[in-house]
Amino acid sequence: MNNPAVQQSTLRIVDPITDSVWAQLVSREPSTLFHSPQWMAVIQNSYGFSFSACVLEEEGRPVGGVPWCQISDVLGSRRVTLPFSDFCDVLAATQEEGRVLAEYAANSGAPWVLRTLARRLPDLELPVARSTLLKWQSIDLGPDTSVLWAGLSSRARNKVRQAENSGVEVRQAVDRQELREWYLLHLRLRKTKYGLLAQPYSFFENIWDAFVEKEQGLLLLAEYEGQVIAGTIFLFWRDGCYYKFSASDPHQLSLRPNNLLLWRGMLEAKDRGFSLLDLGRSNAQQEGLIAFKRAFGATEEDLHSITYGSDDGESEQEEEARRLLQELTGLFVDEKVPDSVTEEAGSLLYRLFT
Repeated sequence: MNNPAVQQSTLRIVDPITDSVWAQLVSREPSTLFHSPQWMAVIQNSYGFSFSACVLEEEGRPVGGVPWCQISDVLGSRRVTLPFSDFCDVLAATQEEGRVLAEYAANSGAPWVLRTLARRLPDLELPVARSTLLKWQSIDLGPDTSVLWAGLSSRARNKVRQAENSGVEVRQAVDRQELREWYLLHLRLRKTKYGLLAQPYSFFENIWDAFVEKEQGLLLLAEYEGQVIAGTIFLFWRDGCYYKFSASDPHQLSLRPNNLLLWRGMLEAKDRGFSLLDLGRSNAQQEGLIAFKRAFGATEEDLHSITYGSDDGESEQEEEARRLLQELTGLFVDEKVPDSVTEEAGSLLYRLFT
């Protein structure tokens, strides 16, 4: 630590789920849903990962920190900030403090995966094994509702009206039975459209318990003629509302339920006093998804997923494990495979997709 101010500080390792010092830090410093103890507890309860965080303290007060999961499985050993999270910036007031914390997180002897906004990327002189460019999009909810509506593209406004005129109705889910109904839409969508396994249902049950039951989130459902045809899970953290998981019936997309759900979600978030609607990350190549969010007035920033470590390439064992995982996924998402089997496969394998 070359900076005298940093030299007077101390570094301490804590459990960010249970230690009050982490709760103090994220409640005081700019933080996201993914820094929250509640979110980390959901991940831990769903996948069994253990969490640690390095906290920088000055005169006994936390001023910065970085969390991670240390993971060791058939894909090898790695440290991830954080698994199944859009991004999780190093929390630091200065560039030097951020560098110190990031260097500590990277100094584990195993690759360190960091997902961070480009503007919060720490300045590290460390080898980079892999780097992926992503996009993060959000909507400023500060303007009046009429201004937000005008901020939608004319095409997006027409689709919202189309859904309303077609008789699509939006309401808030009230129990786990409706969560399960939404999950089956989510499972089918990932299986048939994207060729991917869905997260374990227990993951969404844990989200329900940690957020929805405690009025820190909600599931909005779109219904047509009494049938649920789409739904979106929104989660709340500090001044942000997070558009986190969305699913729909591909046979009912002509009714535009997703457009109506996003607009109603914007209104709900604004009514609850949130200043930002976080629309999450997209791969830079997902031009359709990025355009969909942009049509609702979203702005975007670059987001990086970086793996720090020696660029020696994947070991034969890791390469073989990834190939096998890809082949297994392909087998389990085949249309001939019952959804119940696909769901069970996700429960067993999804924890490897970190």
